[in-house]
Amino acid sequence: FAPGNLVYANGHKLKNIRAFFAGGGRRVTSSADAGGQVEQYCFCNECGFASREVPNNCPRCQTPITRTANVAMLASFEAEENTQITSAEDSRQRVIFDRAEYVLDELAQHASTYTYDLLSLEYRERSKLLATNWGRSSRRGAAGEQFLLCQSCGRHQPAGLTGDKLTKWNDEHARWCNGAVSAFVLGYEFAADVLAVPVPRAYLPPDSAAEESFVRTLGKALVVGAQERLEIEPDEIAFMAHKDGASGWTISLYETSPGGAGYLRELAPQLGPWAEAAFRRLFGHECERACYLCLKSY
Repeated sequence: FAPGNLVYANGHKLKNIRAFFAGGGRRVTSSADAGGQVEQYCFCNECGFASREVPNNCPRCQTPITRTANVAMLASFEAEENTQITSAEDSRQRVIFDRAEYVLDELAQHASTYTYDLLSLEYRERSKLLATNWGRSSRRGAAGEQFLLCQSCGRHQPAGLTGDKLTKWNDEHARWCNGAVSAFVLGYEFAADVLAVPVPRAYLPPDSAAEESFVRTLGKALVVGAQERLEIEPDEIAFMAHKDGASGWTISLYETSPGGAGYLRELAPQLGPWAEAAFRRLFGHECERACYLCLKSY
């Protein structure tokens, strides 16, 4: 639903043209209607730290904080009819977005620790998480271009407009709004139970270029192992992975159901059987890379 994207619904082809957030396109009249706002966050370039507070240095890895962004905490979108659906729609256009998720830093939050011989898991109930979309990127892993949105009405200005096309867009926008366009990151903050699994440097592959692939494979393996162990649906547990600032990584698993279902609290004290279930899912068959019998899903 990102601004500029096409959405297909009820036989119609729609283009997302506006994003609603507090102060942007809709006046908030009650707390029940306050679905979004604009918040400034800081982000560490070396680890997964993110916070509304902007320190000089990252409290996790001591790297100087140089990246901040205005995050539009979205409430809803508006779309307009684009064109009729044709046979050409059978071929989907692949667009890459720079998406990232963060466990927001809450130093005072209580955590339960589950200690094993080689590592310790950390369980936090109802942690705050931030999902972000930094805009389209030219290739996977490249920085996003962010979203150009009117601060008043939330209308989306397509990236890359120049000359007559930019003038035409500005003239049309000025007919009914005098707001200024600024760059935003799209965001959504939510609460969920989180289980942090550390991956120390000693467990990582010697080739640093393979670290992220290794950690993401391990994270997905833990998710499918949880599916096998608890007999749950594939989308009830998700994960994110970040460098931890100490040359290792942290895999943060979180529950996707509102209010939580207690799955991670149940898994934390049984890492052995959980890991065995993940191992069987990975190696109980033969495939050259990943397949739908192990890590992939529809």
